[in-house]
Amino acid sequence: DFVREVDPDIIIGYNICKFDLPYLIE
Repeated sequence: DFVREVDPDIIIGYNICKFDLPYLIE
């Protein structure tokens, strides 16, 4: 799994960028 290969902190940061940015725009 991609999540297992990548540092969990990076996944968390990616999720923050992915979900928070569209939320702030709207």
